[in-house]
Amino acid sequence: MLHVPQLSSDRTFSDALRLELGQFWRSELEPGFQPGEVRVGWTPENLKVQAVLQDRDSYNSVVDFNQPAFLTGDVFEIFLQAPEAEEYYEFHVGPANQLYQLRIPSLECFTKVRQTGIPQEWLIHTETIESSVIQQEDFWTITANIPATLLGISSFAQDQQWKLSFCRYDANRNPDSCILSSTSPFTKVDFHRLDEWKKFLFV
Repeated sequence: MLHVPQLSSDRTFSDALRLELGQFWRSELEPGFQPGEVRVGWTPENLKVQAVLQDRDSYNSVVDFNQPAFLTGDVFEIFLQAPEAEEYYEFHVGPANQLYQLRIPSLECFTKVRQTGIPQEWLIHTETIESSVIQQEDFWTITANIPATLLGISSFAQDQQWKLSFCRYDANRNPDSCILSSTSPFTKVDFHRLDEWKKFLFV
C-alpha cells in the first residue's frame, strides 16, 4: 500500500507538512539549481501554503493580473485537484506578488489547447487567492491562502484526499537560464502529469 502523506489542520504553519523542491526527472541536480521548501497546512476555510525559495536573481517583468508571467521570469506555481474531480486548479505567484489563476476543466481539455493557448474562460477573475511576497537579498518567501470558495466548495474537511503539486520556474539573467523544479516526483519535465502528483490526506 502506498503511503499517503498527512496534511494537518494548522493556522500558523507550526505543524505544517514540509516539502522540498527537486528535479526528480534528473539523475542529478542541474548546475545552478537553487533549493526551495514548501509548507502546507489547512483550515476549513483555506488551504495554506508557504514557500521559501533561494534565488540569486528574483525578477519578473509582468505586472498585470492574470498574465502568463511564467514566460518572462520567476514564478511559483500551486496545483491542486479535489477528490474524484476531473477539473483542477493552477495558481501562479511572482516575486512582486503577480497572480495568475486557472480552473482547468480536465487534463484532456488542457492537452487539446496546450499548443494553441489557454482559453480566456479558464481564467478566474472573480475571486483571488490571498497572497503576499517578501523579497530579501538571496531568497523570496510566498505566503498564500486559497479559499475553499474559490474552488467551488464550502470548506476543506478531515479525511479528504487532495492531489497537490508545487512547482517553480527559476529564471536567471546572467547567464540566461530557466531552471525548473517541483515537489512532485515527475519522471519527465511536465508539470501537468497529474498521475505523478502526490495525494495528501487532510487530518
